[in-house]
Amino acid sequence: MRRSTAALIAMLLVLASGCATSNTVAASDWPKLYTKDGVTSDQLRNDGLDCHWNAKGPKVDGGTAFWVGGIIGAAGGVPTAETHAACMREKGYTVTR
Repeated sequence: MRRSTAALIAMLLVLASGCATSNTVAASDWPKLYTKDGVTSDQLRNDGLDCHWNAKGPKVDGGTAFWVGGIIGAAGGVPTAETHAACMREKGYTVTR
């Protein structure tokens, strides 16, 4: 029971922080990392979420989870920062990292 309680507390702390692991990109960082002429914040969010769930390439292991765009994503399905950036480039964004 103690292990599951500790795991729950750790996950809640990560979710509350709104951050990603060092090998992924938090949704809160997308406006700083990705630019595209004429893009709205809704388009950026939709494109970022599409890349979050559908990007082709390496994914982070399943040992963590984080809060992204109002959705909790299990890290087994979370693209690495490089994979997410490649997907966003394919959508016409300039990556500023």
